[in-house]
Amino acid sequence: MGKNKILKFKQMLIEKRNRILNHVTNIAIDSKEIGKNGTQDIGDEASNIYSQNLLMQIGENEIALLKEIEAALTRIEEGRYGECEECGEPIPEKRLEITPWARLCVKCQREKEAKIARR
Repeated sequence: MGKNKILKFKQMLIEKRNRILNHVTNIAIDSKEIGKNGTQDIGDEASNIYSQNLLMQIGENEIALLKEIEAALTRIEEGRYGECEECGEPIPEKRLEITPWARLCVKCQREKEAKIARR
């Protein structure tokens, strides 16, 4: 893969990382604000707890994605970006366009998902 393509994917990853960081920050702020609007009945409390848990779960998913993005940026710096971690074959650019943090080629990803589904 050429330098220009790699730079394009690096920029995509950085932009996605920045959007996630902003989103996670907003989630943290929102979860602290839930329930601070005065006296509440038990229904309001239950709703607030549910909302906080949902916000935190979204935050955890975003944090997991951040780790994947950081790993992809590291692979770029190490010159390994775009190589499947299982078979070593190039990951198709179309796959990287959709999921620029992909670690596996389509074939290896399918095999991994099939193993998980069989458990």
